[in-house]
Amino acid sequence: MADEDRPLETAKTALESELPEEVNEVIELVLDSRHGPRDTLDLEKSGYVVTTLQAGLYHGLTADSAEEAIVNAVMMGGDTDTIGAVAGAVAGTRFGVDALPERWLDSLAVGNELDTLASQLLDIEA
Repeated sequence: MADEDRPLETAKTALESELPEEVNEVIELVLDSRHGPRDTLDLEKSGYVVTTLQAGLYHGLTADSAEEAIVNAVMMGGDTDTIGAVAGAVAGTRFGVDALPERWLDSLAVGNELDTLASQLLDIEA
């Protein structure tokens, strides 16, 4: 039974036996960090897939806004584009596109084209 208020916990419980140990460790670390002080977590920024996933999930799941998640992820340094992309994907899922700062959306060179493509994808799904 899915718990809509605890999606990561629900997914972990359902998939724990099928996931590689490294992924389970990352998820456990993210879950633990959500309940404690944010400044005690030692995140790596090397670009290694496990640490990238760890950092991106952490920022995406613990931030109070999409902007906070993405900015904090990128400000870590290191593999900023990938960590920021993971954090942005998670934060976008949590908060929705309307939570992104308008100034960011306005600066996209292909923003209108992306809106059109997204609408077309929704039409295909419907």
